Amino acid sequence: MDGPVSYAGAAWTLAENVHLTIAGIGGRRTITRTAAASMFSVNGANRSLTLGDNITLAGNTGNNNALVNVAGGASFTMNAGAQITGNRASAGLQAGGVNVVGAGSTFTMNGGEIFGNTAAGENSGGGVRLAQNALFVMHPGAVIRGNTATGINSAGGVISTSTFRMLGGEIRGNTATGGTSTVGGVRTSGALQVVTGVIYGEGANANTGVTNYVLLLITGGTATLGTMVGGVFTPGGSPLTSTDNTIRVVDGVLQ
Repeated sequence: MDGPVSYAGAAWTLAENVHLTIAGIGGRRTITRTAAASMFSVNGANRSLTLGDNITLAGNTGNNNALVNVAGGASFTMNAGAQITGNRASAGLQAGGVNVVGAGSTFTMNGGEIFGNTAAGENSGGGVRLAQNALFVMHPGAVIRGNTATGINSAGGVISTSTFRMLGGEIRGNTATGGTSTVGGVRTSGALQVVTGVIYGEGANANTGVTNYVLLLITGGTATLGTMVGGVFTPGGSPLTSTDNTIRVVDGVLQ
């Protein structure tokens, strides 16, 4: 892609066996969503979307959906230099940035940034939402920052009922203002598996369920330190059940 684009049509969808990569040519390029819908809908197995270097997906404050919706066993990848920003999802069960739903649906964040997005509905995430046995893998260099959730039962950074595997990266400066059962960092009733990475909060206790703390475990949720060998996560050490306003882990060890 070699220039800015404004897009107001229906969400771009990918057919089976289509694997699309978008990157900027010769500098940063921006695709701006000007209508109230997702920009990309990647739904179904054997299809994938990759955001490469120098590409920005920009939303709008009148939106009701995530900029990228991933479902039905599809995969989505963000690489270094990719950005998702400026979107507001007003509907419930959504994300300002990326919404990943369903068994086999995978979001791999090798790098890049998700920032400046808002989720206004209940049970939503400002940055990322995972549900129904989806998988989110975050690697060194990836950043989720400055996102906001304003609905109840929400998270500014990541909300999950599935598996979030943090192999690196940072979640920082995210806020939640919805009151009941909200958290600035990560809210999960699924599995948070941390090998390396940092999650910053803004409160003194992670598990109070009040506004901008770093981690909130809902019934059934687990937060486990461990290591990855051959693609297999091996738990080690004590589970994270309560923490101060920062979780910093290096090679499965809480710092």
